[in-house]
Amino acid sequence: MFYLKYFIMKKTNLFSFVLFSFMLFHYPVSFAQTDSQGRVVKNALDSMIKESNYTRIPAKDFEELLETKVSATINEKFTFWFTVIGIFITAVAGLAGYAFNNKIKQLVLEQVKIQSEKETEGIKKYVMDSKKYTLRSDLEVIRKKMEKSITEANIIEARKLLEEIKGFNNPELLSEIVDLLAVAYSSNRNPREIEKLIETNEMACEIKVTTYMNAAILYFDLYELDGSGWYKENCLKYCQVSAKKVPHYGEPQGITIFIHAIDYLNNPNTEIKETAKKSAKTLIDEILTGSDSLTAYNTINRVDRDRANEAFSKYITELEIAIPYEFEKLYERARQYEKSKK
Repeated sequence: MFYLKYFIMKKTNLFSFVLFSFMLFHYPVSFAQTDSQGRVVKNALDSMIKESNYTRIPAKDFEELLETKVSATINEKFTFWFTVIGIFITAVAGLAGYAFNNKIKQLVLEQVKIQSEKETEGIKKYVMDSKKYTLRSDLEVIRKKMEKSITEANIIEARKLLEEIKGFNNPELLSEIVDLLAVAYSSNRNPREIEKLIETNEMACEIKVTTYMNAAILYFDLYELDGSGWYKENCLKYCQVSAKKVPHYGEPQGITIFIHAIDYLNNPNTEIKETAKKSAKTLIDEILTGSDSLTAYNTINRVDRDRANEAFSKYITELEIAIPYEFEKLYERARQYEKSKK
């Protein structure tokens, strides 16, 4: 053990230590047997650890060298992993930055698109409003002209405007120009044109009740003139449509009563006369049993206007004689509504 301590304290080189260990463990009994053998080993060990056989490293220098080696190793490992981690973080940051940039770009593009669409819609609305204003202005000009006098030139102008409004695709304006032309065709007694006007436009816009009534009045006048069944049929058709659209309107009911009055007075056939009287009575009963007395009031207004016409007064007078009770009740209910307004 003495030799082991001595060997370690001297910090001999690795070769000497290995040789000594081999001798110690290979010949353990020999060292214990003779002193001479011990001296031989000692002499050999002394020879191995002479100053000339190893290089001395001071303890301080050895510690510094060891610390330097450890630091270098640690720095090397730290640098390696720092580089790896740095590359990883850079890659992740790059990918995140790329995704973020793409997201920002997408959001910007979406906002630009939305703003562009809003501006486009605004421009379209401005153009549509301007066009609508122009068309309405043209319509009012023609309306004022027709209020003074309905001429062929006015009708041609209105037809052109009708086609222009169709191209603009505005149901409201289309409904108004159709109604204006219906007045002109009714005034000029042009049943074919008014029929065509309604049929070709009733799918594109809502036909006004006044349009239907102008057609009904035209057919009523024509029926009174020549008694054609086609005129009567169309007159009753448009009266029914008008009454359905505005039940309390009264105008279609009044004209229908006059159609029955014409049949009652002009037709020599007794059966047809009775049918006309019965139809007129049924219609008046419906007006009387209705919940709205305004219908009776408006119906009487229409009847009285036609009664004031010398050409029409004879029809309503003869029918009133035929069904006096119904007419009396109808006038009574009309007066009730008139009192209720006061």
